[in-house]
Amino acid sequence: MTTLVFPPGILDTKITVDADSAGAPWEFIWGSSWSLDKNPYFVGRVTREHQPSPLPPWRRPVELLTWGDSRRRFWPQDWDQNYVSRPVLLQSTISEEPAGQRAGILQIIGAPLDSGSAGLVVAISDSAQGSYSVRPEEIKSRFGTLRLCILQSPTAETRTRFASDRTDAAIAKRIGAEIFRSGIPIVIVIPVLPEEAAADLLEGIQKVLIQAPRNAVPYLKRAIHSFRVSFWKKQETEMEKEDALEMGSDICIYARDRVSFELET
Repeated sequence: MTTLVFPPGILDTKITVDADSAGAPWEFIWGSSWSLDKNPYFVGRVTREHQPSPLPPWRRPVELLTWGDSRRRFWPQDWDQNYVSRPVLLQSTISEEPAGQRAGILQIIGAPLDSGSAGLVVAISDSAQGSYSVRPEEIKSRFGTLRLCILQSPTAETRTRFASDRTDAAIAKRIGAEIFRSGIPIVIVIPVLPEEAAADLLEGIQKVLIQAPRNAVPYLKRAIHSFRVSFWKKQETEMEKEDALEMGSDICIYARDRVSFELET
């Protein structure tokens, strides 16, 4: 475990996980004795086994793909001319995907499942294409140029934390670890959140992408931390605040130390 500080004064702790420990709520465990707004902290993740290949080209327009319900809008803002947003088509093959050469960002909206002997999968329900599942190892092989993968659980309008949400979050973190281990430089895991809250979080991530920093990692961490504090402060009762703290802590990021989003011509 490595501890460092990045501006503006947030204690940044890096935790190395493996297949057995990736499901644990390290972000919550580490921060449970801290004041979220007065003593800011952040826990980032890496895996023991990682395949760090050279970063693929990041040329405009970068393709941003959504693998989930293709009829819904998930990003709160319009993208500028540097990005092209489109859904992933189930029936297309790797060779047919134009994104095979330009896919920079992949957002997967689905339910994380541990199918036992069949392993970890993300169950995706698409109103246009039906239901299907994807394995973590399929993502890197299909979209080899990704720099960011967002694994997002479907939204729910409740602000109450259920035991099933904790289980799903643990499985999602394990899937995120597998995606990162395969070689994708940044993986963000988003648990079940209210739809408005999920939109706020995605807006913060989107702003970082549009700014195109030379190293996006600390900016993404700040965006996640800022969302956690804002989401927690919006709750009115102590029980709501406790649940919001858990939900916010279950957002996790696996990342290399440096990943550029600076656009190339």
